[in-house]
Amino acid sequence: RASYIEVSIQRWVAAGGEMSDCIEAVDGFHPSTTGLSLMAEVMWEDIMRNFPHVLGPVNPNNARISELFGRQGGHD
Repeated sequence: RASYIEVSIQRWVAAGGEMSDCIEAVDGFHPSTTGLSLMAEVMWEDIMRNFPHVLGPVNPNNARISELFGRQGGHD
């Protein structure tokens, strides 16, 4: 099984990006902001597909919360 960074880089390159965009070469070869964002997406997909139970049930009050507070510019 490929690691999250491997999958992220493969997707990025397949979409036309450069592999180097995913690596922060000046900081000990850690993932860049782009790489971290891509890895988070891959990790979320993995969790939702293979481990959804770790997140617990959907909040039954979500509709009411949206009704009361609307969109405030956060993550939707």
